[in-house]
Amino acid sequence: MRFIGIDLHSDMFVCCFLKEDGRSNFKKYILDEDIERFLKSLTPNDTCALEASTNSKYFADRLLPFVKHVRIVNPSQFSIISASTKKTDRQDAYKLALFLKSDLLPSSRVKSAQSQRIMSLINLRSIQVQYRAKLFQQTWSLALSHGHRIPKGKLRANGFQKYIWVIEWPPETAETFQLIEKQCFDVSSNIDQLEKTICAIGSRLKGYETLISITGIGPLSATILLAVIDGIENFNHPSKLSSYFGIVPLIRISNKKQVYGRMSKGGSKIGRTTLIQAAWQASRYNLDLNQFYNRQKQKSCPMK
Repeated sequence: MRFIGIDLHSDMFVCCFLKEDGRSNFKKYILDEDIERFLKSLTPNDTCALEASTNSKYFADRLLPFVKHVRIVNPSQFSIISASTKKTDRQDAYKLALFLKSDLLPSSRVKSAQSQRIMSLINLRSIQVQYRAKLFQQTWSLALSHGHRIPKGKLRANGFQKYIWVIEWPPETAETFQLIEKQCFDVSSNIDQLEKTICAIGSRLKGYETLISITGIGPLSATILLAVIDGIENFNHPSKLSSYFGIVPLIRISNKKQVYGRMSKGGSKIGRTTLIQAAWQASRYNLDLNQFYNRQKQKSCPMK
């Protein structure tokens, strides 16, 4: 049996072949040219490990028919590579092989193809939303530079007609506003189309109807949460699901000292953001949650 650590890049990869007796050797491959040669050199008893990255699932799928097991490593839980003072491709591959042999590698859960497709669309939507926010910020700054303070957050839903075009602007400024307005319209149309596509796919996911029945969670939020979770059976306890969303406190326990800190913010950022936004909506329309929120607000700052 060989333990193979793979330091994978976009155009090449370096392999460490570690045998059970501790002997090792290294080889470098060009991804497009040498992948077939590498696959033919594998045996059914080999086990492989590589860090999770953009192309790790594609690479792992190519390896699976030829080896016993492929482990995709969670880099956030395996900082031995990133924190190393001597970081080379050979060293990274060797550490993966060494810890694979000792069965000490933290695995990264690979999402299903359907969840990956939804997450790809969600990430594209996030880019569009951020771009639109920058356009609104540019509009606000340009108006302020001419002495007009436009209410932030009011430019959506025909906000240009209500706040921009009621003012007489210099010709060059008006032309800039026209270009920004067109960009905002195009981006908003793209966002609407993406949301329709995302929700259409999400409506067929298991658990969708249950989630949208909860106050504060709509079709888009439900789809995002289901895509992030990718099967509730992956979590055998509620605390693990909470930890995956990063909404648990940081814990430091040493001897008799116990410290519970701020929210960990680990795991899925888009999932955590969606969950928090849903909680804000729920606290407005659900009487019990609203009362609970008001009680907690007395103990801490409102945003916490």
